[in-house]
Amino acid sequence: MESDDLTIELPAGYRIESLPETRSTKLTIGNYEIQREFQAGKLRMRRQFEIQHVLFPKAYYSAVREFFNVVRAGDEEQVVLRSGEAAPKE
Repeated sequence: MESDDLTIELPAGYRIESLPETRSTKLTIGNYEIQREFQAGKLRMRRQFEIQHVLFPKAYYSAVREFFNVVRAGDEEQVVLRSGEAAPKE
């Protein structure tokens, strides 16, 4: 199991232009959730990753592959910043 909780304070003059939605997957083989939120000039990202077993039978290959594809897609989503004086989105 991995649990990450990261807070980044944005530099003055930067705001969030695009913030990905929360992604959550709960399957027999594992659980994954990633959340991103912006409050008071700070970006907070929380991520939970858990695998339920160490070994999987060959019949589970497609389910394991699908689960890790969901994890990869969630981890690769980007928060887009923009410089400017406009008020940040919350």
